[in-house]
Amino acid sequence: MDLDALLAGCLSNENSIRSSAEQTLKALSGKVELVPELLKRIEHAPDPELRQLAAVLLRKRVASLWPLLPLEVRQTTQAFLLQRIAHEPLHVVRRAIADLAAAVAKQAMPRNEWPELLGEHLQPALPTLIGIISAGLRDADRVRTAALKAVEPLMLLVNSEADIVQFHGLVANMVECAREALVGGSEDVAVYVCQLLVDMVEVPAPLTQPHLPGIVAFCMEVAVAKQLELGTREQALQVVAWVARYKPKQLSKQKGLLRQIVDALCSMVCEPGQSEQEARESGTLSARAMAGQALDALSIHVSSALICPQALAFSKQAAASPDPQHRCGAITVVAVMCEGCAEMLRKRLEDELLPLVLTGLRDPDQNVRGAAAFAIGQMSEFMAYEVVSHYATVLPAVFAIMADPDPIVQERACYALDTFCENMERENILPFMPQLIERLVGVLSHGATTNNHDVQEMALSAIASTAATAAADFMPYVGAVMPALQHFLAVERSELLPCRCRATECMGLLLEHLGAIPQVATELVPQVNREFCQGADKSDEEGSSEGGHDRQFSVRTGVLDEKCAALNALGLYAEHLPLQFAPYLVQALQLAAAGANYFHEEIRAQACTTFAQLVIATHRAFPPVPPLPQSQEVTQALSEVGPALLGALEDCDKGVVSAALGALKNLLSALGAQPMLPWLEKASQGVTDVLQHKAVCFEYEDDKDGEDMCDAVEDLVAAAGDLATALIGATGADAYAPVLASHHLPALLTRLRPQQPDGIRGVAMGVLAEISERMQAHMVPHLPKVVPSVLKELRAEDAVNRQNAAFAAGVLVEGCGLEAMGPFLPQLLQSLHPLFGPKEAAGTRDNAVGCVGRMLLASPGAPLVPLDAVLPNYLRALPPKEDWEESHVAYQALCHLLAQGAQGVPGVAAHVPAIVQALGTAIVHPKLPQTTRTLIVSTIAQLRQHFAAQADPLLAMLPVNQQQALLGVV
Repeated sequence: MDLDALLAGCLSNENSIRSSAEQTLKALSGKVELVPELLKRIEHAPDPELRQLAAVLLRKRVASLWPLLPLEVRQTTQAFLLQRIAHEPLHVVRRAIADLAAAVAKQAMPRNEWPELLGEHLQPALPTLIGIISAGLRDADRVRTAALKAVEPLMLLVNSEADIVQFHGLVANMVECAREALVGGSEDVAVYVCQLLVDMVEVPAPLTQPHLPGIVAFCMEVAVAKQLELGTREQALQVVAWVARYKPKQLSKQKGLLRQIVDALCSMVCEPGQSEQEARESGTLSARAMAGQALDALSIHVSSALICPQALAFSKQAAASPDPQHRCGAITVVAVMCEGCAEMLRKRLEDELLPLVLTGLRDPDQNVRGAAAFAIGQMSEFMAYEVVSHYATVLPAVFAIMADPDPIVQERACYALDTFCENMERENILPFMPQLIERLVGVLSHGATTNNHDVQEMALSAIASTAATAAADFMPYVGAVMPALQHFLAVERSELLPCRCRATECMGLLLEHLGAIPQVATELVPQVNREFCQGADKSDEEGSSEGGHDRQFSVRTGVLDEKCAALNALGLYAEHLPLQFAPYLVQALQLAAAGANYFHEEIRAQACTTFAQLVIATHRAFPPVPPLPQSQEVTQALSEVGPALLGALEDCDKGVVSAALGALKNLLSALGAQPMLPWLEKASQGVTDVLQHKAVCFEYEDDKDGEDMCDAVEDLVAAAGDLATALIGATGADAYAPVLASHHLPALLTRLRPQQPDGIRGVAMGVLAEISERMQAHMVPHLPKVVPSVLKELRAEDAVNRQNAAFAAGVLVEGCGLEAMGPFLPQLLQSLHPLFGPKEAAGTRDNAVGCVGRMLLASPGAPLVPLDAVLPNYLRALPPKEDWEESHVAYQALCHLLAQGAQGVPGVAAHVPAIVQALGTAIVHPKLPQTTRTLIVSTIAQLRQHFAAQADPLLAMLPVNQQQALLGVV
């Protein structure tokens, strides 16, 4: 190939020569070898036209060729382009090279492969650039638009305090520009400014700080302006929601402004406009919907005390309005605050809020009924315990609107049943099952005649939740729902993919709980396999990958939901019907392997979970023949699954790594250490890498916001901790002790450093507690390093941290003994004391009780705990309010004290009457475990056997039902 001749031919005046050269270059343009050749011409071609043409040709091919180049070549090219821009003598060629550099930057910057471009070459010019852009914002429309487009890349240059101060002036000019644009009727300019403000608010640097109140006030002016386009108002409210999410402390200081925001949003929620059905069809949000979303964000991220009272006052007033828009708004306000203000709403639920919503279900206006059904669903999600206790009233009220003529009301009624039934107790749902299934199947049939797929999907989801709650008692209703499920499993139309996904999920739940009907598995397993294979044949235009599991772009689609559900169903079938599933295990493993290499992270994560379920099913279907630790079938399955799971530990997505860790943990727990030996070392290293923040997935930026990012890391740390505890269970504490000392514990302690976020420290403390509970006395050498972290978390702001620390302290006392823990005991008791206060979270107080109980049990003779100071608070905290798993150790400690008192141990006798009273209260509590009940009755019997004269008067002071229970009469 004579590239010089081809380039010269492209510049020829002869049409035939030029056309031939262009065709030849076009054929070569897809080859990466062309890149270095064109770069040589850019530098060395004597003809400036050839240098310019080489730059232009390469610019056009950068997007396709750049990802294919080795990293070293990409880095060399970047440096070369900067050097040529500086040394190219002719302006027209220099401009062509600069355009090429811009195209390269567009590819390299998202990969963080050219950070020096901005830092070294543009950052020093920041003050000048800010001045130019500020001037452009006051210029003609075309210049103003160009200036706004330059703001986003300019944000990347802001590094120092001086830069931030200079940028503040630009922010003020932007807001003024938007205001003037609205006056002139240019809403698109205001929308673009709001989009930029959203980006600025999300940046950790305080780019908007001094102007934040003014920004929020301006955006609320735009949001309530009914003459503006809905899209403009929505973008303004997006800024307010982002400020609530990322700058909640600053916004909370503006109490007057917050009151104005809440009033304005509540009024918008009542604003007339297009119906929800019309909004869905047009693809736009109504003013009511966008205001509800903004109020939801405020209630989640800003203190409830600043939002809830004012919003509820509005709701109470609007609920009495003759205008149905206001009645609908009143209930919508309650619904959107359920997540963020749940604690405050619980106190007003029974007397105020639930009656308001139940009245709304009977309202003559369809929008009010729909809002009320949505509110029931929200309450069931975020105040489940309190709302579900009213099942006898709520369920008939929801049943009454299941046949509502409005499809939105039907859909929301199904949503209400879905979330409500998911949280019910089995014995409570059974009396309602006939009517519940009849109504849901009726909705499915009605939806088929009206082609309302959203209603059908939600009805299927409600059936799945009902099946999960009813468990084996769902059997009488299988015949009623099976035809509908089989119908949706067979549908092919793309708009019905969500329904097929829900039907697959529901089938999995039925087989999970009704595994005694193998004919269902025989019929459905091949069908689900076909469904997944059909999904695998479809192109997902919304997803793409550049190879492997490096950073990928993906968007969730119905096909993806279907594949996830299919993999989940395969795993459930295998787990609960291993013998019936045995003929399909090989095919299912192949499907899971395909999922493990899929471009979308949720399918890769589900594949990891399914892998473990399939191997465990193989183990149950083909049990080992002694003395072999596993069958040949399990060995074959593990040979495929083990390497795949270890490979998943290197995935770029945190969710996939969490799923892989969970799968390894499940395999270890089910199979033991011997079958897993080839993979144990790397699995253990995976735990270390996650705890040390050195796993590959930490090298990639997530598309999630800060809160979701922390959640993903918390899930990762928790999954690593679960695998560590599984390693202890499988290999034994003695074998695990060196791994703990040299790898896992030092890594875990880095997650407990003060600079770590509260949530991650809380999870890490939970992991420490679980490990300590299993390692027992093996933790003694590590107490000087571990206990200081426990003491710090006992004083943490977050209740979860304090709760986990209290549990950790208790298991350390239990496992290491008071002799080893003695030096830390005074500090430990001092740190535990505030946890018994009335304002402490119930779960935290329960774990503090458990910790003190373990201290009391660890004292073989006279208690080392100062009973006079500790026991009154201990008894007041009983019975447990939330964590009943701690009840046994709590009451076991009291029984231990009674025995010590009977033996004349000093300091105990004075507390015996209060202890007997506490045991009397406990013995009649419905949540008390039977083992604890038996222990208490046995302790009282022994006490009466030896000290009847002292014990009987104490028992006589108790209510009759408590006396009888303590004596074992009932």
